[in-house]
Amino acid sequence: MVLHNFLVENMLIPPLQQDGLLPPGLYLANMDEIEQRFGQSTPLRQELFVRLRLFVELARHCGALRMFVNGSFVTAKPEPGDVDVVIWLGEKYFDLLKNADKKASRLEEIFDTREPEEAFSVFEEIDWNDWIDFFSLVREHPDKQKGLVEVKLT
Repeated sequence: MVLHNFLVENMLIPPLQQDGLLPPGLYLANMDEIEQRFGQSTPLRQELFVRLRLFVELARHCGALRMFVNGSFVTAKPEPGDVDVVIWLGEKYFDLLKNADKKASRLEEIFDTREPEEAFSVFEEIDWNDWIDFFSLVREHPDKQKGLVEVKLT
């Protein structure tokens, strides 16, 4: 099943399933909802949410078209390993880089050095769709799919 065309708008992030994962789908949410659902329950989750907030700030500044959150951060795990994000960037990002914009340069540094290693960039729809398809699969059970959370950037 291909999920990249499946965006559930105007719906709250659904409850987690019994296995601790989101039901398959791409759920659009603002940062307040993401923080309430996934960023407050433990000190580690609070720390990871701060990192997510930085990614979102940089993505917005750079004119990102879309962004989604994945990984154990959007599960029931009390101590997630990280907060994976995929950011779809457009022309504004390249224009800012040409002008040595500090925030665009910081985002480029994150992508280039893989520090932190959980941020991925895409520049075309086909790559965006490939990442959605990839991250929708449950690593331990490749025949099973899980949901992702798209960050409302505007």
